[in-house]
Amino acid sequence: MTDSADTPRDAGYAPTPRRTHNHLAAGVLTGQAVVVLAVVVNLWLTPFTLRFLDRDEYALFVFSNDLLTWLVLLDVGMTSGLRAQAAQLTGRPDRLAMNRLASTTFFTQLALALLMLLAGGALSALAPRIFHIRADLRGQASLVLLLLTLGTALNFATQSFSSLLYAHQQIHYDNLIRVAQLVARTLVTVVLLLAGWKVLALAVASLVSVALFSLLAVVRAYLTVPGLKINRRFASRVMMWRDLKELHLWYAAGNVAGAAIQSMDRIIAARLVSLASVATLVLTGRAYELALLLLTPLTVAAQPAVGQLLGAGKRAAAFAAYKQLFLLLVGLGLVAALSLWSGNAAFVTRWVGAQNYGGTTLDAVLTLNLIIFIWIMPQRMALVSGLRARPQALTRSAEALLNLCLSVILAPRYGLAGIAIATTVAALCTSCWQLPRLAADYFECGCRTVLRSTAAPLVLPLVVLVPVAVCMRFFVAARGGYLNALAAMVTVGACGLVLLWRFAFGAEIRARVQRSLHGPAHFDERAR
Repeated sequence: MTDSADTPRDAGYAPTPRRTHNHLAAGVLTGQAVVVLAVVVNLWLTPFTLRFLDRDEYALFVFSNDLLTWLVLLDVGMTSGLRAQAAQLTGRPDRLAMNRLASTTFFTQLALALLMLLAGGALSALAPRIFHIRADLRGQASLVLLLLTLGTALNFATQSFSSLLYAHQQIHYDNLIRVAQLVARTLVTVVLLLAGWKVLALAVASLVSVALFSLLAVVRAYLTVPGLKINRRFASRVMMWRDLKELHLWYAAGNVAGAAIQSMDRIIAARLVSLASVATLVLTGRAYELALLLLTPLTVAAQPAVGQLLGAGKRAAAFAAYKQLFLLLVGLGLVAALSLWSGNAAFVTRWVGAQNYGGTTLDAVLTLNLIIFIWIMPQRMALVSGLRARPQALTRSAEALLNLCLSVILAPRYGLAGIAIATTVAALCTSCWQLPRLAADYFECGCRTVLRSTAAPLVLPLVVLVPVAVCMRFFVAARGGYLNALAAMVTVGACGLVLLWRFAFGAEIRARVQRSLHGPAHFDERAR
């Protein structure tokens, strides 16, 4: 494979400041719209699905998805590497380099997708016998794993195109595609459940939606990315091995650790507690998962913008953007976590029945874990944007290993609550303090200085909001029902937003939020 000189450097390839802030705002708003739609669909679809499946069947599908996240091992960090490198390339436009990078990644991922199929096939044969899956479900379990493996491999084989949309701040197109994917998945699920397909309905719907997303992502990338050419003659073995050794393997290690942290609780619950307990864990924490998804678009949209600033040599502007994101995201995360905790018991009990609620201890620990996950998100964004894969990977790997050890120790004695506590303790001992320090070091600033300007303003709102959340949980939501749960959540959320606006957010963040509500807002106006 060789490089071609017929693809010129193109200064017009770079995004203008106006285009950048339009795309950033569009990415955030459409991302949050997708999550809101997903929340609405999930709130309706989950109890609808449970009418056709028992707890073991529902847990089988959730557990199968978690098990297949381990196929991320075969990604070897190429998706994360492409996103970060391509984002920096858009800051110093070079069409030839972009096509070389995209072509090299695409053909490598295509080969790895075939390995995913083989690994998934072996997993589908072995997993039903290793875990606590009852005999009459083992055949369905193997077929579900095969269908989900096919979807995972297809998504991975076309991931280069979605990553290019991401790196060029075309996330809003990606999000519109996700709307079509969500609609297709819901329709297929409902039709097949009504037809009596049971748990296979969920797996088939997942495969159909992935195929639709992959096709539209390919088409959209060719229509959107200027001068995109993916061809074997642009691919470079030299580039592949260099990036693999210097960057991708570290991204892979970080991704594996992240996958372990996110899915370990359910896998250990299936192995050491019971398969049905996975359903309890998932349904008790569903609201927190959806809140995390709702806040994720902030970092998703910010990462390519920060990467472009770093690629253009504007480190001070990138640092300012990171600090603002840190304060905004963690502040909103605290409000979301406390408002959901205030009404979650009443909501889950009314939504899917008291038998699927994991109890007050598990609920409280899941709340804390949501706050911890959100605290870590802006740190990871800064390190990924700066191509600092190695220190992040080492930190996350240490967290995953500690999480595994603690989960195995605590699960037999404390059940689901012990597994959730293991996640909390592992994060507090590793990523919660190490990642902010690494991010501050990357921007050549003291960690205490960063925390004073980002975390310190949140102390007063937190001190005031916690008693409000406690009162609403025990005096309003304790009465049960959707209305009381909603009243508690809305009251705490509204109080939290007022406290953030009045005491935590500075004039600059307020101005940016106001401009975002009235139209596209540039993430960092210093880039002008």
